Amino acid sequence: MKREEADILFKRDSDDKLIFNPIDESQAKFLFIQYKDRLRFLREEKASLEETGDLLLGKVETEAQISNMIKIEIFKRHLESERERFESIRNWFTQRNINEPGSPGEKLEKQQQKKRIDKYIKMVRQKVKKEIVSAKGEKNEGEIIVSSKDKIKDKTPEELIKGEKSKRWTNKDDFQLCDLLSNNKYVPTPEEESRKKNKTFLSNRTKWWDRPKRKYREKFVNIIEELESQIQMELTEFRKILNVKSDYHRKALLNAFKYAVNHPDGNLYEKANKKKVSIKNTRKGKILLLN
Repeated sequence: MKREEADILFKRDSDDKLIFNPIDESQAKFLFIQYKDRLRFLREEKASLEETGDLLLGKVETEAQISNMIKIEIFKRHLESERERFESIRNWFTQRNINEPGSPGEKLEKQQQKKRIDKYIKMVRQKVKKEIVSAKGEKNEGEIIVSSKDKIKDKTPEELIKGEKSKRWTNKDDFQLCDLLSNNKYVPTPEEESRKKNKTFLSNRTKWWDRPKRKYREKFVNIIEELESQIQMELTEFRKILNVKSDYHRKALLNAFKYAVNHPDGNLYEKANKKKVSIKNTRKGKILLLN
């Protein structure tokens, strides 16, 4: 999230209490989940650094020890700041008597909402068939024509219920979204979150990966060759070889690499001699295994 956006969403009142001011309930729910994940990550990182600090106790103070202490303090301060923001988001839900994401009340609400959506889809089924037929002749250059069923899947529950029209996505839009997702601080809109699951977007994401200035998937060969000689590899090394900093793209590329090696249709299946790639948790972190 950009700093200016955070400044708009979080402001202090006259009592110096942090107040959360989202655009709507959808944004509030999205940020609740995001900040909850951030807190979990920060706690885990801080605990890992503290464990490292315990191992260094009793030894002569070194540069590594000092560096570790500084990192712990930085994570501690960041954790306090993020915790305060998360609590302000939680207070927003409490004050409005709205169920927090993941709570039993919210799960029940989703079940009821799903019934309404299913009913809506059933009502427009005949209309959908007509739209599929008409859509075949509507393709313009550079524009994606999506079947009516995919259009419904791309819509948020609010759009389905209220009948609002969703954005008509083009190849250029998908590539721009890929660029935005390269920044870990970027927070996708609800519509972009929905688009990320669309089959056409996933196809365009692969094209974006394969562009000359990236060629991420070409580097899969280097990774499998190293795994063949070493059997295992830290995920940090996987990230270095690909030279990808985005958490979103790194996770997606990891899944793409596993498919390329493990699936009979994968382009690295034969090269790996039918061995399987898996992920294992170790004390030092996650590693890739080839066995």
